[in-house]
Amino acid sequence: TCKYGILLYVLSELVPVTILFVVILLFDIKLTSGSLNGFILTVQILQLVQYGEYRFFQQTEAQKFSVLIFELLYGLLNLDLFHSDIFSFCLFKNANILDGIAIKYVTVAYAFILVVFLALVMNYCYCGKCCRKVYRKRRSSAVNAVSAFIVISYAQCAHTTFNILTPLHVYSDRDAVVYTYYGGILFFSNTHLLYAIPAILILASLVCLLPLVLLVYPLYYNVRKFRSTGKSTCIKLLHPILENFSSCFKDNHRYFAGVYLLYRLLPSIAYSYTFTFKQYYILMELIFIVMLMIHGIAQPYANQWHNFLDGLLYAVLTLANGFTLVGFIMLITEEATVVYSWFQAGFYVFPPFIIAVYLSVKFYVQLKRNQEKTESVQMQNN
Repeated sequence: TCKYGILLYVLSELVPVTILFVVILLFDIKLTSGSLNGFILTVQILQLVQYGEYRFFQQTEAQKFSVLIFELLYGLLNLDLFHSDIFSFCLFKNANILDGIAIKYVTVAYAFILVVFLALVMNYCYCGKCCRKVYRKRRSSAVNAVSAFIVISYAQCAHTTFNILTPLHVYSDRDAVVYTYYGGILFFSNTHLLYAIPAILILASLVCLLPLVLLVYPLYYNVRKFRSTGKSTCIKLLHPILENFSSCFKDNHRYFAGVYLLYRLLPSIAYSYTFTFKQYYILMELIFIVMLMIHGIAQPYANQWHNFLDGLLYAVLTLANGFTLVGFIMLITEEATVVYSWFQAGFYVFPPFIIAVYLSVKFYVQLKRNQEKTESVQMQNN
């Protein structure tokens, strides 16, 4: 039955998204910081690249465990809980596959409205003594809120766009170009155009424009350092957000803020132009190796610990994809072993484990510094 489809969509997708952004804004978490930048990127790419194979080929308990990680942990950071098999349900009567894919735009739009609303509430709400105490202490930054929305939603928005705009050539008695996920819909037919036109507009206005602006911004930043030129109205509006994305990088590597967004496009583009999972994983392995080499040569962060952290995460990403490629070949040839499957699944726990250890050490060091400052102030007062 499809009677409660929309309600189930709200409960399985919009409620977790609401909780996620409330936590981010309430604690004013800066997702564009050097500590979290590479972690979010790694999690999103892993979820996009690896999730497809495990959904369709899960056989062992280890592979089912991997799917659980992708769906409940990685999926939340990629706005992708709706496609979880755990929450399978009929969306609405006569819904087709394009409806199931395009519903992600609704999630992204909801997340944006939610972020704007929460930012306004947390900055300007004075609804009583308790409310004033909480919000004045943890007054959320609108800049961090918009940046968090872009970081979390960009990869899924791009993935949805490419999913809608990927054609498939069918060679038979009469050649035809159909929609890749459903051969009964001709590509750019009236039915497909209902979804393709919004996807094209989003591709031009959001998916392509955002990384382009972040790539070009450092040029303006460097020119302005040597010239006392005033800011245009557009730059005044965008400057805080652009600075939020690029401030963690060295001055001569600020364009890496745009590069990190472009990295999120690569899994979707590669998937659109490969024909088998084997080709896809081989291409992604080459891409990950190039990403690791670029990071190792450029060392883009101003903080060397952040360079080391992202290098480690890229290495995990490369190894995880490599083991997945080998595991996929073993799965096809029916040579997969239980031990290898668990070994492979272990790599998907590494990114959150690494970042948890790093943040715990960072928090401990900061706590010790605060204690030393407090003791120093007390000694001076005495």
